[in-house]
Amino acid sequence: MTRRQARPTTRITHEDVAKYRLFYEIYPDLRWQPEDSSADWFEVALHAEMEEYQPPDHQKSREAVSVLMDVAKVLIQQVHSRGPRSIELSRAYFTLHPHASGDFTQTTLSRTLSIVFSNIGSYTLLREPSILTELKNQLNHLNVSRFQRSVETLCR
Repeated sequence: MTRRQARPTTRITHEDVAKYRLFYEIYPDLRWQPEDSSADWFEVALHAEMEEYQPPDHQKSREAVSVLMDVAKVLIQQVHSRGPRSIELSRAYFTLHPHASGDFTQTTLSRTLSIVFSNIGSYTLLREPSILTELKNQLNHLNVSRFQRSVETLCR
């Protein structure tokens, strides 16, 4: 590849991941569903934890969304390289996340982007699509950790 033909690189760095405390969730989370549950889609919700609420047009909020977009681009490029899939990217929105222990007094606010991947084949508790495995490996490579919910959090 010549310099002009080189793939575009994203600006995502490990420092960005740490600065914005990035994490992700996968939906549907079949770990909490009956064994025979299945889906032909999944969602990767990317989150950037915020110290406090900042309006969407505030510089800190825009920077967090920019880092999320960079991560989303990496994931979307990886899926596109595997052939045609249906991909939908949401606009940025705010989410609240309780502490993993289920302590709702430690709820944190995040800026969030969701990417929905469809037409992926059957997704079950026992058989994860290879593309989802690859995306999780890519997120791990970027040091973006998966949000772990406790059973107590789900039952409240």
